Amino acid sequence: MELHFFEQSVKDAVTSNRLFSDMDISALSAKLGKSPSTLYRELNPNDRAAKLGLLTTCEIIKETNNYRLMNLILDYTELDRKKLLKAV
Repeated sequence: MELHFFEQSVKDAVTSNRLFSDMDISALSAKLGKSPSTLYRELNPNDRAAKLGLLTTCEIIKETNNYRLMNLILDYTELDRKKLLKAV
């Protein structure tokens, strides 16, 4: 997967709120210990000053039970899911 395609896939997932399942941004930000405005900035693909960190990404996946972002990362890195599961 090319970097541009990966970036666009992540942007599409974020902007369509497919990363959050049924949880709204206020509830999610509270669980993450962030203000909603901070989380919005970190998730905004057009805001280059704020970035979503790895730990926050993992917490979002954990709290929402939505693995779309993880699948995008695995597709981009071309990691074999079966080998990855055996390594854990």
